[in-house]
Amino acid sequence: MRLLIVDGQRLIGEAIANACAPRLEIAGILTDGLQVFSWLDTHDADVVLVDLCLPGKPGRQVIGELRFLRPHLRILATFAHDGPGYRESLRYLGANGFAPKSVSLDQFREVLEATAAGVPWIARPDVFIRSGKRTISDIEHQVLECVADLPVKAIARRLHQGPRTIELHLNRLRRFFGVCTNAELVKEAIWQGHLPV
Repeated sequence: MRLLIVDGQRLIGEAIANACAPRLEIAGILTDGLQVFSWLDTHDADVVLVDLCLPGKPGRQVIGELRFLRPHLRILATFAHDGPGYRESLRYLGANGFAPKSVSLDQFREVLEATAAGVPWIARPDVFIRSGKRTISDIEHQVLECVADLPVKAIARRLHQGPRTIELHLNRLRRFFGVCTNAELVKEAIWQGHLPV
């Protein structure tokens, strides 16, 4: 099996390649979502590992386009943060496997090999197994309602908070929803039903 690694940080991509060799042949390491399709036009891969936080083109968009344009590829999504409904939205986009970056090396290899074999798989480290479904606080919900239309300083004025406090809430919300940007945050919040369409 030939593995294409797409991770925004070259060192992480190389570490993943070292961890996977010699079990999988490393076809290439890319650091930008825009490079994926031109690379695939001239090279072959059986499995594509896609980090969700990519420069150029977000990992979610890469996954959706890969599934549409190259349905035979097996796709493993990796991400720094996990949240309720996160894996379901990635599954909907077309990912075959899911691995938070916090999993052990053995767990990571397990999910990668399962994905390469065509078995849907989710790495579930203990830290990500939740006994109950965490919800967002009232103030986080108010910030979430404002973030699509207002900059941070305007949100701070509206909610009578400091801009730094609003940034902290936004960071927490992005971690909760497992996204990198405020635009992705709004989309994921709508997808999961936290905001109206």
